[in-house]
Amino acid sequence: MNFTNAEQLNTTLSKLTRFHRINEFIESFWLEPDHRSVNSWLEHADINNVMLATCLAPDGYLN
Repeated sequence: MNFTNAEQLNTTLSKLTRFHRINEFIESFWLEPDHRSVNSWLEHADINNVMLATCLAPDGYLN
């Protein structure tokens, strides 16, 4: 992959760094059993369970 505008890329990456740790918040929220017993989780439990597992063990998904 060739980036033709390194300055723009650096600026964009700098803006995204504030979201770097949001995954920890999301994981800890959904790991609470009570949070997985609400309709917003249960209505799409098949997808949500797969996405949570992928989030917790990304290497297993990518391999």
